[in-house]
Amino acid sequence: MIKKKISFLIFAILFFIALPMQVYAEWTIDTTVSANSAHWIKFKVVCTSDGDSLTATDLVAEFEEQVSSKFVQGLTAIWLRVIPGTGDEIPNTTINITLTDEEEETLWSETGISKDASTTHLLYTSTNGDSIGMWPPILDKFYLTINDIGDEDDTVTLYFHCWIE
Repeated sequence: MIKKKISFLIFAILFFIALPMQVYAEWTIDTTVSANSAHWIKFKVVCTSDGDSLTATDLVAEFEEQVSSKFVQGLTAIWLRVIPGTGDEIPNTTINITLTDEEEETLWSETGISKDASTTHLLYTSTNGDSIGMWPPILDKFYLTINDIGDEDDTVTLYFHCWIE
């Protein structure tokens, strides 16, 4: 009886070990400073899809991991160039981008951005429909959210052109 229980236990352990494990891919975010001069800095964010949407990802933290957050903290984001991937990396659908701050306040949002061509977007927004607007500041947190753009490994490259005080 004990041999049967031990045999069953060993079989059960081997069965569960042999079960295929589900692996969850994540978007790959690569950040670099691509140019700077006097009061301007341009940083590049290459976003590679995992086949799902990109949940709010803090670009300040991404810079901290890859280079240094000192390159982006304190900047004012002025305009954004969105360059979809090409060939096998082209998104399957238009691109929706949302930028939020540490209080989850939307700083800028755009939907229906071209999946086929480079586009440029002013990041100036009016606040709550008022005539007083603002350029998004990059402080402690600067979250990027992107919709599901298609297949795994589809890419979109973002160039943030920012002002340094």
